[in-house]
Amino acid sequence: MRMCAIAQVIGVEPSESPVLSGGKPGAHKIQGIGAGFVPGILDRSVIDEIMTVSSFDSRSLTVQSQENSTRPVCPGCIARAAAVRALPQRGGDDRCACSWHGDADAAR
Repeated sequence: MRMCAIAQVIGVEPSESPVLSGGKPGAHKIQGIGAGFVPGILDRSVIDEIMTVSSFDSRSLTVQSQENSTRPVCPGCIARAAAVRALPQRGGDDRCACSWHGDADAAR
């Protein structure tokens, strides 16, 4: 059920293990996302699109983040940030993008 008609929900997963996109699980280097299976609690009705991020792109942004900040950031959060950074390259009108960094332990 949509709470906001103008919001777009985008799932992010490693390009090396695109199981949400219908691909096969595989090894990747992005901790915190891409467990290699589709969680039973996933509600696909709220997801508009799935984007993939490579381990290389995530790692590159991690290095940039560490150079510009004293706070550590988890690799999964960096991967989601990489996806958000890719959105303006796709064109469109003025948009505001945000990334929600959930806690995997909250689902247990």
